[in-house]
Amino acid sequence: MKILFVCTGNTCRSPMAEKIFAGLCQKNGRADVVVKSAGTHAYPPHTRWCDEMLSEFDHIVCMEQGHADFVQAGGAPKNIHIFNIKDPWGQSQDVYSDVHKKLQKAIKVLYNEICKTLL
Repeated sequence: MKILFVCTGNTCRSPMAEKIFAGLCQKNGRADVVVKSAGTHAYPPHTRWCDEMLSEFDHIVCMEQGHADFVQAGGAPKNIHIFNIKDPWGQSQDVYSDVHKKLQKAIKVLYNEICKTLL
């Protein structure tokens, strides 16, 4: 199974989400799950969203509705999830920490929803 996390620049939320989800997979022995991240408006060296990713990934997790709209403009993915977690870019360390906590909570729910059902 392949999962892609999407935010704007692929510098804050989606890379954080990628690492948290990959850690859960590793902890639970799920070597069969591939986790990546991309940004709708990312610049090198960060991975930028492209429409080919629609067919490459089984689940696409967007940080906000706007990212989902951007992704769906290239076609209709089968499994799209929206976290509704705002961008911490340029904010205080406390805001980043809060985003990390929100991601951990949302990812635990997502993991239980899509990974534990495949055991």
